[in-house]
Amino acid sequence: MGQKRGQITIFIIVGVILLFSVALIIYIRSRAVEEIPSAQVPVAIAEVPAELQPINNYVLGCLRQTSTDALTAIGAHGGYLGVTTDDSIEYGLPTFSFTSAAAGMTPTGDDGISVSPDWQVPYWFYMKSQNTCQAGCEFGNLAPSLEGDESSSIKNQVQQYVNKNVVTCLNNFPQFRRQGYTITPTADPISAAVFAEKDVAVYLEYPLRIVKEGAESDLKQFLVRLDVPFKRIYELASDVAQVEAEQRFLDVHALTLIAIYGGMDKERLPPMAGTDLSYVPIFWFKSEVQEKLQNILTAQTSSLRVANTRNFVEFRDFGDDLLKTTLYRKKAVPFAKTYPDLDVEFNYLGWPIYLYIMPGELIRARESFLGKVFIALIPLQRYDLPYDVSYPSLVQVHDDYAFAGKGYDFFFGLEANVRNNVVLDETSAGVASQLAGGADSGQLCDPRQRNSGDYTVRVQDHQGRPVDGAVVSFASSVQFCPIGRSELNAQGTIATFAGKFPTGAIGALLVEKAGYTTHVKNYFNPKTENTELDPIVLKPVINKSVLARKVNVDFLTVDYVDTPAGSIPVKGWVLRPSDQPLQANEKLTVIMERQKENPFESAFVAFVEVKGSDMTKKISLIPGTYKMTVILVREGEDVIIPEDYRCEGGVLGFGEECFTLPEVHLDSGGGMSDAGVPTTSREEAFGNVDEAMAQGESLPPELETDYATARELPPPPEGMPDLGAAATPEKVFLEGQYVLENVIIGNEIYTTNSPLKLTGISWNLVALPEGERKHEHTETLGKLQEMVDANQALFLPRYGASGGAVG
Repeated sequence: MGQKRGQITIFIIVGVILLFSVALIIYIRSRAVEEIPSAQVPVAIAEVPAELQPINNYVLGCLRQTSTDALTAIGAHGGYLGVTTDDSIEYGLPTFSFTSAAAGMTPTGDDGISVSPDWQVPYWFYMKSQNTCQAGCEFGNLAPSLEGDESSSIKNQVQQYVNKNVVTCLNNFPQFRRQGYTITPTADPISAAVFAEKDVAVYLEYPLRIVKEGAESDLKQFLVRLDVPFKRIYELASDVAQVEAEQRFLDVHALTLIAIYGGMDKERLPPMAGTDLSYVPIFWFKSEVQEKLQNILTAQTSSLRVANTRNFVEFRDFGDDLLKTTLYRKKAVPFAKTYPDLDVEFNYLGWPIYLYIMPGELIRARESFLGKVFIALIPLQRYDLPYDVSYPSLVQVHDDYAFAGKGYDFFFGLEANVRNNVVLDETSAGVASQLAGGADSGQLCDPRQRNSGDYTVRVQDHQGRPVDGAVVSFASSVQFCPIGRSELNAQGTIATFAGKFPTGAIGALLVEKAGYTTHVKNYFNPKTENTELDPIVLKPVINKSVLARKVNVDFLTVDYVDTPAGSIPVKGWVLRPSDQPLQANEKLTVIMERQKENPFESAFVAFVEVKGSDMTKKISLIPGTYKMTVILVREGEDVIIPEDYRCEGGVLGFGEECFTLPEVHLDSGGGMSDAGVPTTSREEAFGNVDEAMAQGESLPPELETDYATARELPPPPEGMPDLGAAATPEKVFLEGQYVLENVIIGNEIYTTNSPLKLTGISWNLVALPEGERKHEHTETLGKLQEMVDANQALFLPRYGASGGAVG
């Protein structure tokens, strides 16, 4: 009897152990699910029999793969599985506007960045209004929500992707069918994604009836966990976008770079503010400035760092050098939260930017002035240049440890906007911010609006040769839409554009290619019928050799000049009617700005510099009407008006007031920039003014502020980045400059082989002995334009040494 009671006790103990073991197994199997905070996921998943484990593992593998693919695609496209029209239809996503690289990519006019033809990333903060907007602008945010109820939320996108693709991955279980299994789904797959702090759980409910050799069983529930902290990555990306929306750190970054790299030097960016006391103006070409600014952004944007992230580096404190310390600190994006395991990178990869400083291709001083200081003329070139800049930045959040060390990247776009040298934000001239998700599908440039008939047009040059790669665009009063390019046929004999245009708006058809004139067809109203347009002719740029000459303005004491009334005696500064060759140290600069025949045309500026008798220089021209600016300087020569002792007033020598006019050096002075980077020394810039001030002379109002500012300019910061030193000689004497409007360059540039003669005007002060030069002679500089206007035939461009005027 006691033995039986002992056996019963043992059985009870064994039973209790088995009970606890089963409970422990159930707890272990269900623990992962219990930690997922979602009512959509069951608390426990039924135990899978050993014989069904291979099938279960196969389904889990496909669930893991499709879930990983979904998160990878979402990370690559700024929170979306894709941004094409097909993606929008398949997954119920917003529609986006992107111009292709083939049509001339314009990221600052789009809803995001086209990194490549197959990779687009929407903006999480950008200006929705046109680039030309100055006030009342709208801002937008295309970031999807993480777990919202809308179809575009990241949670719903992952679930939709898994539901659509897990069956394709399973492929009807081929290896198990070969083993004699019959596996039949009894319902469509339904998934649920849950974003936890450290990982992502994806649950799949997919009922499967499994039959083999008459035995039936079922599988229904599947769960995988992906080791990627997507929720934290999304929160970090959202926080960075919010900091840009509130503090505009990318916009401030652009202004800082323009201030650092700007200066009164053709090799630098044009300064946002500054004054140059020089007779010789400085000018820049917009296309070169834009390329230079893009290069600077490419090199410097990647140096931005977000505080309290893994790749943040504390920037040095440069002690007393407050400017340098401030500049380095501006590269740190302020951030309150801490993400020690995540990196943030900012990228600008040379994408087109929006840049506007002044109309046309040429950028020059906004004001030129000759101020009298004690008889002598003091030159002033004021460069208060307002920048309008928009540029994109591709932001990358990176986790090195995700997916078992393979890593994970999440990309999104931000856009910076500066107008008139000021950050454009909600407080700028009434700018209204609307941070509402979703793109504007009603825009004229939306590809879905291109519902015209099929249009074809041949593009050729003036000799009928095909022009490949010409960009075809449609422009209305409010939008500019690149459509496509001309393409060569297989034989290379014909270049044709074929495509559709938006309907419902009358605009202009533009065809353009670098190195050619722009063709504009006004009042273009695309029809629904298929149409073949007349061939479009683009005239190419041609390089013409240049013959540089000058017409002297000499000082004559007594001479006779032939006039229609006969020879008359003259005295003073007189224009000589015959042109002369340049001397070895003389340089002629000619700028030709082509006047637009249509507001949609691209700006075209031709430029050439010729020194001495150099016949190798060429100027690139196309037919049209030009504004021609001509500057003649003498380099490396100190041109002086000597000190002059004078007495005025009095009678018979009594009561006279005597004074000394200081010696004046007429080589160009230095420059000063309000950005704090002087281009020459203070002594070079103001030597003549100081002498005049020492004599008690007051400055005109136009010069007072600039003179006072220059006296307080600090030296350039040590180690400041530079774009290269200017190659300008220390002494440059302006002999003369003038402007001619409505200069016609005709089609004969394609047929004549003679060089193009370009003529400057020379105030020939160097020919007058130094002792005979007077301070009053400087007034002649202000009269040269009148002399040119009265003798235009001498200064119009001509072919050959003595040929007729062009046009």
